[in-house]
Amino acid sequence: MTTEHLRLKAQENGTNWKKFGPYLAERQWGTVREDYSEYGAAWDSFTHDESRSRVYRWGEDGLMGFSDEKQKLCFALAFWNGNDGILKERLFGLTGKEGNHSEDVKEYYYYLDATPSHSYMKMRYLYPQNAFPYAQLVSENGKRNKLNPEYELIDTGIFDNNAFYTIDVEYIKNTPDDILIKVTIKNESKNKTKLTFLPTLWFRNTWNWGENNYTPHLDLEEATIVAHHQDLGKYYLHSEFTTSSLFTENQTNATRLYGLTSQTPFVKDAFHEYVIDGRKEAVNPEKKGTKAAYKVDLDFDELETKTLRFRFSNDKNLCNSREGLTPFTDFESIATFRKSETDEFYAHIFENDAAKETKRMAMAGMLWGKQYYEFDVKKWINGDSNQFPPPESRKNGRNSAWLHVKNHDIISMPDKWEYPWFAAWDSAFHCIAIAKADPFFAKQQLLMFLESRYMSDFGQIPAYECFNNIKDVAFLKQAFSGLEKNFLWWLNTQKRKDKMIFGGGFLGLDNVAVIDRGRPLPEGFWLKQVDGTAWMARFALDMMQISLELAKTNPEFEEKSTYFLRVFLEISFNLNHPTIGLWNEKTGFYHDKINNTTNQFQFLDHKNLVGLLPLIASANIDIEQHSYFEKYIETYLQENPQYQPFVKETTKNKLYFSVIPEERFFKITSAFFNPNEFWGKYGIRSLSKQYDKKPFAITLFGQNYTMKYQPNESDTTSFGENSNWRGPVWMPTNYVLAKSLPIHAQYFGKEIGTKAIELAQNLKSIFEKNDVGNLPVYADSSIAENQILNKIPLFYEFFNPETGKGCGASHQTGWTGLIVDL
Repeated sequence: MTTEHLRLKAQENGTNWKKFGPYLAERQWGTVREDYSEYGAAWDSFTHDESRSRVYRWGEDGLMGFSDEKQKLCFALAFWNGNDGILKERLFGLTGKEGNHSEDVKEYYYYLDATPSHSYMKMRYLYPQNAFPYAQLVSENGKRNKLNPEYELIDTGIFDNNAFYTIDVEYIKNTPDDILIKVTIKNESKNKTKLTFLPTLWFRNTWNWGENNYTPHLDLEEATIVAHHQDLGKYYLHSEFTTSSLFTENQTNATRLYGLTSQTPFVKDAFHEYVIDGRKEAVNPEKKGTKAAYKVDLDFDELETKTLRFRFSNDKNLCNSREGLTPFTDFESIATFRKSETDEFYAHIFENDAAKETKRMAMAGMLWGKQYYEFDVKKWINGDSNQFPPPESRKNGRNSAWLHVKNHDIISMPDKWEYPWFAAWDSAFHCIAIAKADPFFAKQQLLMFLESRYMSDFGQIPAYECFNNIKDVAFLKQAFSGLEKNFLWWLNTQKRKDKMIFGGGFLGLDNVAVIDRGRPLPEGFWLKQVDGTAWMARFALDMMQISLELAKTNPEFEEKSTYFLRVFLEISFNLNHPTIGLWNEKTGFYHDKINNTTNQFQFLDHKNLVGLLPLIASANIDIEQHSYFEKYIETYLQENPQYQPFVKETTKNKLYFSVIPEERFFKITSAFFNPNEFWGKYGIRSLSKQYDKKPFAITLFGQNYTMKYQPNESDTTSFGENSNWRGPVWMPTNYVLAKSLPIHAQYFGKEIGTKAIELAQNLKSIFEKNDVGNLPVYADSSIAENQILNKIPLFYEFFNPETGKGCGASHQTGWTGLIVDL
């Protein structure tokens, strides 16, 4: 075990190395939980402009920062280049209404390195030296439509002549409560420049809401900022050199926002007013409050690099003048040691992997993507006792059916700016990647969603804010009852009128269909979905395998395994049934189908990703140690020969399960592997390329619908916004398809397995330099032309299958981090 593995083991046994971590959101404004408007207009209810002045109710955000695991005490970096109209305390981006492809962060930042215990973390931010073009970004994107590309920060010319700073922050833990902070700033331009830097420490406001009147505080002891909290204790923020300090309160500036008198003369945006507006009276001259910062004024020569060191610690004995010790005496030796331990850890995880550098950076994004998430839905709907009550409409609106939900957890987020809330479907994929580095955290995440404060009494898991072979028997047993409850919820609520054919709505695939699958059809009609049915077949197979694993030590699970077997076989039979099933013999493909009460039906017979998903409902199972199951399945298949096409013997005691009969497997894979249909240079397309020059057309309920192959962002606002499933490559679905191919190869031969390897290579090549030295992820982007920005890949939300270009959310390392497991 490496040193980092030992730290993780200590974490499991109670030594809390994860007490502090990168748990700040990158955007708290514009979220559902901070929305107290009447009609649920989250973007308008709490804007970026308000964020510097208004206190958050449910969490905090910041730039390149960290907090404790309950986000009581927060630390982040803030900057001013002398030209901006506001202090740079948080990342800027466009709202869903402002972006021509919906919300989009308009900054450049990179997660460079991280360990699971957060013993070492490194992040980079590029800060322009000229006035940040806030208005220009809003205005220009507002002029563009869905057919135009997004107008990015680099397109404004703000990075011309390298007029920006490269800012790296490293967090290095000596102990769980002793964190070294190293900030390296490089002037990339050939001009002399000035920069004001404010490393900021503050308490989340937990005292305004009528529950807890205790107010922690910050003060100054011998030029050192000190934090006092009844739960956390006392922490010191040491600065290596003498500098001035600023203090204020984390309270709303009611004067600026509402024209009212604020609760205190010292408010949240005081540092902005002090530094930019020159209002010396904005900060507390008594050097106390709930928000504090050192003010560091820096002068740079051309291309100069400066390093600033700080230390956050609960150890008051770091300073010992008698022994000549300072908080920085052992700083570099500790930093060097932790960095070498990080190298050792990843050398172990990605040993002999040609893509280890890409995978290490993807894992860094996964680990930086953790966020403290608090949301008490009942309290949110009813309001706080000492605040204005929310509108009455809230009691029957969004989230009103989820009053039991009470979140206060560290959660792996899809993207801490674009999607700073949990998404259960995403999180399950995140856990696959994270398990490579921290299986304990991955299992905690999965179990969390099965707790009663997430899952409903009926077994439904909340989708969002509005298995690999894991043979940890204790974990599987702990998860089983919750998974079974959720399985039965799907079985009892999403099954269509015909047996074992399922719906489910959009199921995370947004505009993958020609119609909006999230909306009800006219009365008397219903939609049967291939993907809903395939996922349930896969769910049944997974539950069967978990039951078999648990049956090794607990025979009562043998009956469970046969139950899930029967469900799987019945789903498979119904999916392929000649009248009620979803197979279209004319197209040789699976399609969603609209049915009505008179048994008439119409296929949505465009070839899209949902028709490939039956491939994932497959498994190879060794039944040698399961004699009861072996006898049962032999008898059951003899008595029910209609199910025999879905179970095949590969070798002695090994069975191959698949919802796809053998003759249909080759018809599906002929489209799957066809470069003119689904097989792209950089992954599997979500819509067949055959609709590029000749769009698909269909008439439904007297209305004409068309669908064209679109490899980039969507060109419509219909049920997809900036997400586009009509062409692009999406990592989670590519991942499950890639993982399914070796299963089928056990029966159909190694040529199928070879395609799995080829697909994995295609996906990885998005983030690796091509023959001419360019990163495909930046294809057709101005970033490709900048010799500093184009060196580090970003892990986007989805990708162009023809060029590899990244699209959508730029820091969706959440599920795109699955690259570490390919």
